[in-house]
Amino acid sequence: MKNRLEVANSRYYAQVQLYMAYLKLENCLFTSFNKDTAELYHELIPFDGKAASHYSDRAARILKSLEIRESEPRIARHPDVEECKMCRFYKTCWEEKEKK
Repeated sequence: MKNRLEVANSRYYAQVQLYMAYLKLENCLFTSFNKDTAELYHELIPFDGKAASHYSDRAARILKSLEIRESEPRIARHPDVEECKMCRFYKTCWEEKEKK
C-alpha cells in the first residue's frame, strides 16, 4: 500500500525520499500542519531506495536538459490542465514552445 503522503503530495514524497537517501536515513517522520483546523498530521515514511533513485535520476535528466537547452516532455496535452496553470514554468513550457 502506498503511503498517504505519496498519494496526496508526490512532490513532498520525492523530497523526503531524496533527503533520506543523501542523509542515509531509514525512516522519516513527516509532519504537516492544517492551517484551517490547526490539526497536526504525522506519518512515518520508510526509505524507498527505488523511489529515491528514480527521483534523483529525474533531477539529473532535467539538469542535463537545461545544459543543452532542451526541455522535458510536457505532463499534459493542453495548457488548460490545472497542474499546468499553477506551474511556475507555464510560460516557458507553453508560450515559448508555441512560437517554435
